[in-house]
Amino acid sequence: MNGKRVSRKENPARRLLHDHLGFIEKQCRHAVRRHLGLDRPAETVEIENDSLELTNRVLDHLTADDHRVVRNFQGRAKFTTYLTAIIARQEVEQIRRRRGRDRRQERSRRYGEIGEVIFRRIFQEGCPPGELYRTLPEATRSTLSEASFMDMVQTIRGRPPNPHDDPQASGAVMKGTRNPGDGSLVVVDPSDTPEEAAISTQQLSARNAALRRALDDLSGTERFILRMRFPPDPDCEPERVERIAEKLGLSTKAVYKRISRILTKCRERLQREGIAP
Repeated sequence: MNGKRVSRKENPARRLLHDHLGFIEKQCRHAVRRHLGLDRPAETVEIENDSLELTNRVLDHLTADDHRVVRNFQGRAKFTTYLTAIIARQEVEQIRRRRGRDRRQERSRRYGEIGEVIFRRIFQEGCPPGELYRTLPEATRSTLSEASFMDMVQTIRGRPPNPHDDPQASGAVMKGTRNPGDGSLVVVDPSDTPEEAAISTQQLSARNAALRRALDDLSGTERFILRMRFPPDPDCEPERVERIAEKLGLSTKAVYKRISRILTKCRERLQREGIAP
C-alpha cells in the first residue's frame, strides 16, 4: 500500500446527470414559462415554485433505479435532446396531476370549516369577501374580526396579508407605486414625501436587480440547491439536506458545504453592490 486514499469508481450516469443539471434547471424553467404563456423575463413565486416542482419530478425520474433512464441513453441523438424529451413528458404528467387540484383549496384546509367556507363561497361561487364576512357568524359561529378574516382570505389566495397599521385604521389611504424592476406593487408609507417614496422604490428595484444578478452567478446545481433549501413560496417547507443529497448523489456533508459556499458567494456579491452590510 502506498498510503494513498483509493476512491470508489465514479458512476458515469451520475456524472453525466451532474454535468447537465444546469441545462435541466433552465429547461424546466422555460417549460413552466411557456405553459404560463410568458413571453418576457419574469420572476414570480409561481414560476419559481412550479419550475422547482418540475425539476424535482425530472430528477426523481432520472435517478430512479440507480439512474436507469440515464443509463438507457444510447447516444443516437444529443443527450440534451434526450433530456428535453424527458422534461416535456414530465411536464405533461405534472399538468395532468394538477387537474382538479387548486392550491387555494389546499391552503384553505388549514383553517378547517371556516377555510372551506371561504374557498367555496369566495373562490368557487364568487361571493364578495365583505358580504361573506357579514354572514359568516351564522354559517360557522365565527368570532373572527374583519381584519383577521381578510388576512385569512389573502393567505388562502396566496398573497401576503394586508397591513393593518394605524394610518389605515384612521381612514388614511395607503398609496402604492409599481416597481419598475418587476412591476410589483410597492406600498408606500403615507408619511413619506414624494421624494422619499421615490427613493424607497428605487432602493427596492436595485435590491431585486442585485439579487437576480447574484443568482445568475450561480451554477445550475447551486441554484437548484438554493431553491430546494430556501423555497421562494413561504407555504413550502424547506427540503431536508439529506433529501437534496440523495437527489444529487452527494453526501450530506458535501451539501452543507455547498450551501455555505453559495450563501457566502451571494452575500459577497451583494456587498460589492452596496446592498448587504
